[in-house]
Amino acid sequence: MIMRKKLLFYILIANMSFMIFAQQRFSTYPNAEFVDDFIYQPNYELMQRAAELQTQRNEAARKAFVYYQDLAYQSLNRGNKFEFITLSNTALSYGWHNSKLYYDRGLAYRDLGNKKQAKKELKKSKKSGHPISNKTIKLILDR
Repeated sequence: MIMRKKLLFYILIANMSFMIFAQQRFSTYPNAEFVDDFIYQPNYELMQRAAELQTQRNEAARKAFVYYQDLAYQSLNRGNKFEFITLSNTALSYGWHNSKLYYDRGLAYRDLGNKKQAKKELKKSKKSGHPISNKTIKLILDR
């Protein structure tokens, strides 16, 4: 009985020390400056620089999206639906989206004969905020 209590006590101590180690390891920022063994001060300059870089990356991605979206609509105005889809794929690869772009992709896929993909794009358009109803989607696909 005494051995069992000692064993449970040692297991409890080992688990507590592991939890403290895990808490210290995962609750700190990279390159944090330690004041003493348990308290740290995060490096706010590094955090601010990381936020600035993320903002710059987001802005560059938005500009690239707008650029390729404009190219896609130029090709659609020329009547080249295949090029429109290719350029809009490139635009969407930057992580930005536009409900009108999805809608126009759906129409382009319909005109190219791919009704399954057209339905997917029109549903994405609706999900992204385009004012299109399910009945309208069915009417568009039946043309």
